[in-house]
Amino acid sequence: MNESVDFNFITPCGENCNGCEHLINKSCEGCLESQGKCIKMWSEGCEIFKCCKDHNVSFCGLCDGFPCQWLISKLGEWNPDGIENLKNLKDEYLK
Repeated sequence: MNESVDFNFITPCGENCNGCEHLINKSCEGCLESQGKCIKMWSEGCEIFKCCKDHNVSFCGLCDGFPCQWLISKLGEWNPDGIENLKNLKDEYLK
């Protein structure tokens, strides 16, 4: 990562809601503000958000079990670069 990351906006799965059309048009509050309820993907609540909360980490890359098979299968459903992104975020966070 070439530029500094503002970790206040990083979601548990390593995404950032800023720029999402649903946040911009105010049909969604954003993952962090809504406790993992994303109008675009998880209206009942994100399992990744819940898991990070259970493990007391702000995003998956900071979990002692990262990357777990469960996360690999979940992210693989919609973000094939998710694990690599989380590794990069972890490295940036730990600098």
